[in-house]
Amino acid sequence: KTRWTTDGIVIVGVDSKSGSDSQHLNSLLGIFVDTLHGNNVYVADRSNNLIQMFLGNSLSSGGITVARGNGTGSNPNQLSSPLDVYVDKNENIYIADD
Repeated sequence: KTRWTTDGIVIVGVDSKSGSDSQHLNSLLGIFVDTLHGNNVYVADRSNNLIQMFLGNSLSSGGITVARGNGTGSNPNQLSSPLDVYVDKNENIYIADD
């Protein structure tokens, strides 16, 4: 059963503009809420080539970059266009990258 509510909290994009700072996203594709570790919210931002985490206890404070490409590319330490993100029970972060 899906329930919707209109009293949610805006955590990014407060001015309806895309961008690359901690308050903006650009082409959000994946989102994961880590209910095991404080309800932190992870987002995959395709156009900015990064994964942002928003702390569950202070969602409006801006994001923390937890993974970012060292320039776009296909090496293990680079993100090209992240599509989705998942965090397991041990807080390992898994990223699907295009």
